Amino acid sequence: MPTAQEKAEFSTRLKQALKNTSPTTGAADLARLFNAQTPSFSGIGISVQTAHKWLTGKAIPASEKISILAERLGVSKDWLRHEAQPESAQSTINNPALLQVTKLIEKIQALPEHQQYLIEKYIERLLKDQPH
Repeated sequence: MPTAQEKAEFSTRLKQALKNTSPTTGAADLARLFNAQTPSFSGIGISVQTAHKWLTGKAIPASEKISILAERLGVSKDWLRHEAQPESAQSTINNPALLQVTKLIEKIQALPEHQQYLIEKYIERLLKDQPH
């Protein structure tokens, strides 16, 4: 059974991922996002009350629902559930250049989608202006 701290940490990660995905971050928004593309007959959908429990650190969803959440939010299920560092990221620790790039990518990924788009366009412009 998850501890209160694990529930609170999950809630923090869930809010962060939801904020990066959606301009609004309430329980109704989370339920709507979770239930999108989920067949109503599957019994997998969630209520607004369930989403509220996840967002307030009162509950952690079952593994199957964490997988759906992670997919909908564009994050890894391991990160969402445990804040585990992916194996590929662990291999960059010994390479300072890769670690720096990984940190930059993580910062960009934490931005809202429209800001990520602006950064992409700015980088394209910088590359275009480089002498060949």
